[in-house]
Amino acid sequence: MVPFGMSNDGSHRFPLDRWIAGRNKDEWLAGQVADALRKDPLVRGRYLEIIVQNRVVVLRGVLNSEEAREAASRRIWTLSGVADVSNQLSVDEE
Repeated sequence: MVPFGMSNDGSHRFPLDRWIAGRNKDEWLAGQVADALRKDPLVRGRYLEIIVQNRVVVLRGVLNSEEAREAASRRIWTLSGVADVSNQLSVDEE
């Protein structure tokens, strides 16, 4: 949602430049997460969905071991700017 509105509807509480700056930080952080996971040999080469909202990183996808799932979380926590990690990765050991 983009905070646009008329001057008397309360939208002045959410300046557009502040909203855009926050979004850009989340996009930047998502790129940092993707780069970090590409470098991890346990996770590299897998398709993962990375969502970042208000510095909270959400991971979705399937990995081939619990070790890889835990490694993904550990790797993300090392990044500057991460407020929380929601590891929704599942494991398919077949």
